[in-house]
Amino acid sequence: MSSTILETDKTHNRYIVLFKDSVSNADISKFYNELNSTIKVLTTYTLVKGFAAEFDHNDYTWLEQHPMIEIIGLNHIKSIG
Repeated sequence: MSSTILETDKTHNRYIVLFKDSVSNADISKFYNELNSTIKVLTTYTLVKGFAAEFDHNDYTWLEQHPMIEIIGLNHIKSIG
């Protein structure tokens, strides 16, 4: 497996965002379709319902208050190999 290096710019941070267990796959698909353009989804997860993304503080606040979101954590992973 090859390594992927992720660089963080000065205006956006990378986060791991997990949905609540009760959220359906249909609701998750709808959520992704409705995301604004300032939230850049880097990858999605299916084993655990969630995604890695980069976004700014305003979007962090919006996601933190969203009823479907359980956890938002900083993504400190610099390489995967």
